[in-house]
Amino acid sequence: MKLIPLLLVFLIASCSHLDRAPSSTETIYSKFSPRTGKEAFDIIYDRISNAKKYVYVTIYSWSEVSLDNALAAACTNGAEVKVAIHSDLFKTAATKKRMEELESKCVEFKKTAKKSHVKFTIVDDIFLVNTSANFSSKAHSTYNESFVFFEGKELDIKYSSILSQFKKEFSNIWNSSSDYLSKDDKVSDKIIFDFDEGKDLEVNMISSTENFEFLENPKIEQAQKDGIYSVLKRKYNKKIKTEVVKEAVLNEINKAKKSIYLNVNHFVHKDLADAILKRAKDDGIEVKIVADNQEYSPKSTKLLVSYMAREWLKLFPGQNPPIRFKYYSFLPNIRFSQMNHNKTIIIDHETKNPVLITGSYNFSDTAENTQFDNLVFYHGKSFIELTKTFVDDFYYLWDYGRGDESVLLTAEKSFAAEDAVYVHTKKPISLDWFEIQALQKHIQKKYGFPFNQYKNMRDCSVYIVSKKKFAGCLPK
Repeated sequence: MKLIPLLLVFLIASCSHLDRAPSSTETIYSKFSPRTGKEAFDIIYDRISNAKKYVYVTIYSWSEVSLDNALAAACTNGAEVKVAIHSDLFKTAATKKRMEELESKCVEFKKTAKKSHVKFTIVDDIFLVNTSANFSSKAHSTYNESFVFFEGKELDIKYSSILSQFKKEFSNIWNSSSDYLSKDDKVSDKIIFDFDEGKDLEVNMISSTENFEFLENPKIEQAQKDGIYSVLKRKYNKKIKTEVVKEAVLNEINKAKKSIYLNVNHFVHKDLADAILKRAKDDGIEVKIVADNQEYSPKSTKLLVSYMAREWLKLFPGQNPPIRFKYYSFLPNIRFSQMNHNKTIIIDHETKNPVLITGSYNFSDTAENTQFDNLVFYHGKSFIELTKTFVDDFYYLWDYGRGDESVLLTAEKSFAAEDAVYVHTKKPISLDWFEIQALQKHIQKKYGFPFNQYKNMRDCSVYIVSKKKFAGCLPK
């Protein structure tokens, strides 16, 4: 197919503390699900639909038909449309059917060489969005997600470095992916760019792809047949695997002057957890964490937010750990989930030189070593307003659902009615370590809820108190 230079434009917005609509002079703004999630996706679909030159999309999860319509519209405009899809999606018949329909219009699909968890879209050198959100209905209506947009006619001038970094990221993923060939389809061309992505002291993308070398595929026949133009080789430093994203995050934690806030779905890098605890103990750094329900476990050694809570009690006897969980389930199940899906760290937000770190990376060994993931680092005065919007979203979750009454009473109303206990509530509430324990003890004592029936708890939505029986269960 005809080669068109890859264009990458990131939309990141700042708003009057929450988020702000883009203006004629503004190039960076933010959105947050579920409050402005629909608006965020509407922007993405609009920019794709109106593409004139090209569209580059990375997909991890895909249920939104609106994306299909937007890609088809871009084809109608004559744009080149390339989509790199997470390898596991290729296993489903439904996905293959959708790809075949869209390839008949002009869309090119490739299966990524490794699991691909990145979530960014680039259009015509005038739009780039990097987000924690997948293309799913829950991402804009239920889950907590963040979006950073770069948009404007001068992106390639004002933000040339970050633009080039994302260009390189997409080209590496695309050129190492295998082609999906529908009927009468031809192998997609290699993306070739002549650029130096460089590094910017103020905004910089770090990706787990940097743990690999992307080498020319020596198997010329395979390259011509499957479109696999490059192969991956793991990088090592003195026989130890490189971990470039984790090390970049650790570096920022160690440089913090005032505060470290985490707004996370998962947090399972022990090096990072221990570093944060050490900064709090040794240097008095303020720490606050708002995490997803899944990260709460009184005994788990793998869930490091809970580990940090237990360690906090040892380091600071008598202090309540500064950690809250978006609590919506006594035993989370993805089918009932109301998750906090953010992947964000905010450092020194109250200073003139804050650091905002956000993207698709879940602060885990999986994100670092077994799949493609990224974080963008925003430093200093240029991104103070953007950082404020993320601080506001942090506190939105910190206080989520707590209301003006007693927290325990409010939590009970979320999880229980006269003759029912909701295993998975539709009214999440942000609770700290001891509040969760108090809620569970109260529910068990007042309603006789059987916390030891793990399978029923996970697969059923409600417990009928008078019948001592679970109901609303998923089919076996």
